[in-house]
Amino acid sequence: MKEFFESIHKSFDNREIAVIIWIIIGLIFVLSKTSFRKSLFDFLKILFNLKIISIIIFAWAYSLIIIYILYSFQYWDYSMTKDSIFWFLLSGLVILFNLNKAEQNKDYFLDIIKDNIKFTLLLEFIANIYNFSLLGELFFIPLMVLFSVIIGLSSTNPKYKILENFLTTILSLFGFVLIILSIIKIVTSIQVYLNYYMLKLFLLPIILSITFIPFAYLLSVYMNYETLFAKFKFFINDYKLIKYARLRSFQKCGIRLNKIRTLIPLIMKEFYSGIDKNEIKNLIT
Repeated sequence: MKEFFESIHKSFDNREIAVIIWIIIGLIFVLSKTSFRKSLFDFLKILFNLKIISIIIFAWAYSLIIIYILYSFQYWDYSMTKDSIFWFLLSGLVILFNLNKAEQNKDYFLDIIKDNIKFTLLLEFIANIYNFSLLGELFFIPLMVLFSVIIGLSSTNPKYKILENFLTTILSLFGFVLIILSIIKIVTSIQVYLNYYMLKLFLLPIILSITFIPFAYLLSVYMNYETLFAKFKFFINDYKLIKYARLRSFQKCGIRLNKIRTLIPLIMKEFYSGIDKNEIKNLIT
């Protein structure tokens, strides 16, 4: 048993272990409450929908291809497995589940690239180098989450602006202290942290996020076409005419997401029951 826990500690740092412990505690609490348990099961039913599972599987397969390419170029190795899994769960899936934002924000995919080349990422990476003891991390993590939640709630009401500013300052100070402690740790063990491997480890989630964008973009194109084609079925009863409308849409839009999005409200506005081929041709241009 001792060897098992030692192997766990070698694979995960104190912060990661503390996060896992709190997740387990949270799940136990949720499962102990009937109302929460029902909500969780309802969520799992939605999550384990065949379509969603298929998307996750394809996303994971695509990520494995990217990782294999990195491995072929001797960039990735098996010691990065944990970091790759964490990236997929905490970033890859977040990008997928936020694809609906791409409909409101035409720069959604560009913003992902911008977010991955910010200087703050380097500071976050450095800050995570220093870990408190496991007990310290078990106290530190829920405190930071609590502060973040309160800041989020306070920002919605001008009355609590003072509280928001105060907690934001506290969080900033925490971050600053962590960065200082991490820099001290780097300086005292410079050969451990300032090397090619650590650079690769820092760049890995950035590379994975940016190379994941083509998959997310094409998935968004597919989802928008699916919505568009559903509109055709609403107005057109003739299968041949539906097929023509689909082909015409693809010819004119291709994989240009903005073009497909523009077409959807046009269909809702201009199409009607009994529309003919020439009218479809004139509308989809």
